[in-house]
Amino acid sequence: MGIGNNEMNKIESELTLVFHIGLDSFSYAILNKKRYFKTLKIFDIDENNVELEIMRILNSTQELKQIFQKSIGSIDKCTSTFIPKVLFNHKYIKDYINFNSTNNKQETHLYNEQVFTQCYSIFSIQTNILNNLKKSLSNLDIKHTSSVFVDYAIKLSKKDEKHIFIQVNKQDFHIAYIENLNFIFYNQFEYNNNDDFLYHYLNCLNVLALDHNDIKINIMSVLEKNHIIFQMIRKYTPNHRFLNRLNNFHYSNQIIQSEEHKNHNIFSQLICE
Repeated sequence: MGIGNNEMNKIESELTLVFHIGLDSFSYAILNKKRYFKTLKIFDIDENNVELEIMRILNSTQELKQIFQKSIGSIDKCTSTFIPKVLFNHKYIKDYINFNSTNNKQETHLYNEQVFTQCYSIFSIQTNILNNLKKSLSNLDIKHTSSVFVDYAIKLSKKDEKHIFIQVNKQDFHIAYIENLNFIFYNQFEYNNNDDFLYHYLNCLNVLALDHNDIKINIMSVLEKNHIIFQMIRKYTPNHRFLNRLNNFHYSNQIIQSEEHKNHNIFSQLICE
């Protein structure tokens, strides 16, 4: 017996799409109502043609044309900042962004309240990219990567402890310092080579006056564990670990076979809704 449109939409609406737009990649996963990640796909994209690359993926990937109960996403390729809740006024979101960057009339400014700390995340996104996402994906909710990353770091940290969290990508990295469950510091850096990375990484620790031998370093990454960057981290900050996948969900064999420190920019978004 055929399934009518209403029934089909009901079945499809039980699915949640989670996606991430990086500087040079687009990735997504699909979660069903049993909290099972049944799909995870990663596409390399041309960083100079992000808008066209995203549209190509959305138009050519059949499973992205489904009706989703929720479409949750994060984006890395834009400017962002944090404002304490007591100082935030939604009327001035453009001013918060433009204080440290040039006004771009082709961008839209968005904001969201952080889940685990008393502040707001404000970010810009290319208006064409946002409109294309809204047109292609049902029930869209998008945040900047920094917003998810900081909330995730707070969620995974422990009371009375000091933690550095780091997400290392191919061209950039995010770093956050959480002390006694409090959000103290965040920054994002692009790097051209391994020495660039090491300079920014160690400078953050020095500015924060942290003991390199004692501070707990929590690592997420798209890179392999044997990458030279992690050899550097091991050399200068020995108290480090690679984060494992969350046990809040079930995973397909494809995901289980991948290294556990990868794809946290996807899985973390459901913890930080």
